[in-house]
Amino acid sequence: MRSLGDVSLGSTALRDALRVGDTDLWMASSLRESSLWADPTLVDQIRSLIDDESEESNLAPRTGVVRTRSALAWLRALTHALIRRKPPATKADVMFVQYWPTPNSGRANGSTGEWTSPYFGNLPDELRKQGISVGFLHLHSVGSVTAAPSNIRHAVRSVDASRHEHVLLADYFSLRSWWRGAATWIRICRRVPSLSRLTPELGHSSDASTLWRWWKPKLQQSVHGSHGVRTALLTQMFDTAVTANSTTKLWVVAFEGQSWESCLVRTLESRNLRWFPYLHTMMRPWDLRAHTFISELPLKRLAVHGPHDASELGRLGTGLVEVEALRYQHLGTEPSLSTSSQSRTDDAGEWLVVGGADCESSLRELKKFSDAMRLRNVNRHIVVKWHPQCGQPVEIETELVTLSSEPLKQLCRGASAALMVGRAAPLDTYLAGVPSCSLEIPSGLAMSPIEEDAFHHVAVDADAAVDWMCQAESRSGFVPPIAHYFVINPLLPRWKSLIEDQLR
Repeated sequence: MRSLGDVSLGSTALRDALRVGDTDLWMASSLRESSLWADPTLVDQIRSLIDDESEESNLAPRTGVVRTRSALAWLRALTHALIRRKPPATKADVMFVQYWPTPNSGRANGSTGEWTSPYFGNLPDELRKQGISVGFLHLHSVGSVTAAPSNIRHAVRSVDASRHEHVLLADYFSLRSWWRGAATWIRICRRVPSLSRLTPELGHSSDASTLWRWWKPKLQQSVHGSHGVRTALLTQMFDTAVTANSTTKLWVVAFEGQSWESCLVRTLESRNLRWFPYLHTMMRPWDLRAHTFISELPLKRLAVHGPHDASELGRLGTGLVEVEALRYQHLGTEPSLSTSSQSRTDDAGEWLVVGGADCESSLRELKKFSDAMRLRNVNRHIVVKWHPQCGQPVEIETELVTLSSEPLKQLCRGASAALMVGRAAPLDTYLAGVPSCSLEIPSGLAMSPIEEDAFHHVAVDADAAVDWMCQAESRSGFVPPIAHYFVINPLLPRWKSLIEDQLR
């Protein structure tokens, strides 16, 4: 990927040609991101490098189709820009930036307005107790980036209580943002040659040449396509948001290495504002997003929540700061959440199924698992915790399945065993003392950050998963190696020290 960015366009490298000011189509490209969850061809790319094979194929849509879709994206955004809104502003010392995937992202009490971030946990409340004002800038993930659905707007307003201020990035979109984004995007597109001109520059024997058949459509979408339109608009919206919140002293960003994060980072760094990213998720095998982000845009510092992630990213040269794992502090207050499940009999046992972000795969694997239980005459009540980005699995027709919106830490208390579907990670359940089973993906690549042992197993199919869980549920309530993965301290001294240092 870096070799493609190095391709010379006269006196300018491709990665530099794709950047004008804060708008960086290269850093925000799906090619740079290399997400296994957003790119189903990534496994094929890996295999092609192992097998040293290249195949002629045109996966890219026709130029006319790409241009038509881009034009429609600009027109849709223009209709959103014509709805005049006064850009919101907060008076927050610290601004947390995170996704708001669904109306239920976080826990809110409708009567009191109490709300807990699924990314930053109790840290905002602890800062407020110290006299530090806190705000949240939310990105929505459903629908057009320039207009949040009404249910999300309502949900954000419902938690905008006196404790913290909440604003949506989409509310900073304006006609000025649209105009500046379009002008910058057109300027970049004119600087970039046709994709066919780049082909001979890659070299016939290079890895880049082998992967070009997959890279070509991604680069096309990320520059001339709707993805490029999204990047140009997001950059302008972040510019407006940062300008409107001029009193904010520190920006804390939920980091994974996604494309939108680079739009914000470019904006913050061009203004020399204080910020730092927090790797809120567990580093998993073949998750290249953080690696490609740091290799292209080196970070001065990165907050990680334990030794496992520090060892994964330590070789990239970024200054790593180990802080408390905000999403997992409950593991330090309850040694084993599943202790109560040990008293259950085999016939009364409760199994937990955790869905991943791969919605179609999650549903398919859940159906196969329930079928395997029925054929084996295994009687367990199934509690399903579905991924917030997926619709409810309405196709499951069985009285033994209950769909729950309760936090995983609550559901683990009653579970004697757990199954991951749709590439969900077994971390929450495993570290809660629940024997956890993952399903092997068709490629055979290891996807779990946890090594197999007596309490974690990767089953070849649903039948094998049922068999293993029947045996493993008797071991529920084991003591997991929490310290190997996370820093646990409910008082959050590392976080407080880090933020106080930044606010000086």
